[in-house]
Amino acid sequence: MNCITTILIQINLSSTKSEGLLFLIVTLLVLILLFSIPSKHPKKTKETKEKTQPEQRVQSKGSLDQEILNNKVHITLANFKHIIYQSNIKDAPASIEFVFSEELKPYLNWFELKTLAIFNVALSDFTNYHETIYKPQKKRIDTETLIYEGAPSAFHIHSNCENLNKEYFNFKIPQEIKDKGLVQEFRVWFNTVRNLLEEGRYDVFTARLYSKYGILTNEKAINIENSGSIAFDPDSVYLTALRITNILRDIENEKKRSTKMRVILDHFAKVSYFGSSKKGLVNNTTGYSDAEVKLVLREFEEKFKHPLVYAVEQHLIVKHNPSFDFKREILINLGFRACRNCEDVLQEEAVIETRIIKAVRNNSEDDLPF
Repeated sequence: MNCITTILIQINLSSTKSEGLLFLIVTLLVLILLFSIPSKHPKKTKETKEKTQPEQRVQSKGSLDQEILNNKVHITLANFKHIIYQSNIKDAPASIEFVFSEELKPYLNWFELKTLAIFNVALSDFTNYHETIYKPQKKRIDTETLIYEGAPSAFHIHSNCENLNKEYFNFKIPQEIKDKGLVQEFRVWFNTVRNLLEEGRYDVFTARLYSKYGILTNEKAINIENSGSIAFDPDSVYLTALRITNILRDIENEKKRSTKMRVILDHFAKVSYFGSSKKGLVNNTTGYSDAEVKLVLREFEEKFKHPLVYAVEQHLIVKHNPSFDFKREILINLGFRACRNCEDVLQEEAVIETRIIKAVRNNSEDDLPF
């Protein structure tokens, strides 16, 4: 419209009719040439739209497909430890190599150090661990250590999965219960009073435990270990290292304070599990009776050794895998399955993957030269 207006103005300004007519003819020829040049941005027809839209979908779905195939999922700390316990100890590193290696040796035995070394490898390179150290077991072993163990392993798509949060809660089975062979009975009973611990009513739980099984437990010593998935701020490396330092310092201070503690730990710290054994001690040259030695060893394990090992585990998690997630494909290969809540998510992903494959195939067929 602007072009036509300009032409008319130019014609009116022409001095003669012949000049005006000549100008009009030239202008029309210029316009014809302009409209005959192909546009760099052709108008999309229905056909071109149908071809470009699938290409865009394939690109976005392709990236999503890659994420689905390579994504990581969450498991509980208890399930992670079950994987570790199935490792080939012979192929594991000789010991864990980090700043506290030498400080741990006086208190941890060969097996405990090896287990931590495997823990370290699995966290830093789970694929390498699976290929070189993991040793598959035909049947899951129930160690009868915790209330909730021995069940089929499950992974969780999201860290806020309701079932994953339920698995955070666990409780260590008292040695007296294991000695009497009442583990399964105790597990059933525990579920009837579990709410007391969840509500923080430790004194009531302690009273119920004594009334039912005659076991005295200090309510302040009750520790519900977090056996579930863990998410740490990477900056927590310093805090977990500080916790290890404090425990080691407390052990040394206790040894300085008590000659009895020092003598017994110098002899039996690495084999502190003897404290729960019914058998007599071998080579007890401490000058104290077996009963006295066992009592000190049990106290050492409860107050120092177990917290120390747990602190080292936490430190390694924060250092190597603070989000505590692992490749889904490897976990499936290890026998894990999605929890019931997460099965719906997997079904949705399967639908997405099917659409991606169809889109890729359709796009490939469109590009064929025949």
